[in-house]
Amino acid sequence: MTTFDLESNKLTGKIPTEIGFLTRLSILDLTHNMLTGNLPTEMGRLTRLQALFVANNSLSGVIPTEICTLWNSSLIIFFRDYGESNSGESNSSSYGGLSCPDVECG
Repeated sequence: MTTFDLESNKLTGKIPTEIGFLTRLSILDLTHNMLTGNLPTEMGRLTRLQALFVANNSLSGVIPTEICTLWNSSLIIFFRDYGESNSGESNSSSYGGLSCPDVECG
């Protein structure tokens, strides 16, 4: 599986750490759910991931450095819906309830 589309599935709770076992994923869409907590560090295993959609959830916490490593190479993370403006966020260390660690992220 290379695309996992879970958009608008009324998912609740935290993103399970087992997501890190889906190492062939290139696109993961978790938008429009009710997910809480942080992005699990295990997502850093998704070295083929090119796009991560997490808009319209209640995620919070610091983005793990394992994910930032991917983000600095080829991963694009979408924190907002396509139609929403990203103004002001490009210079901020906060991304839809998540924040970057002290290392360079994005």
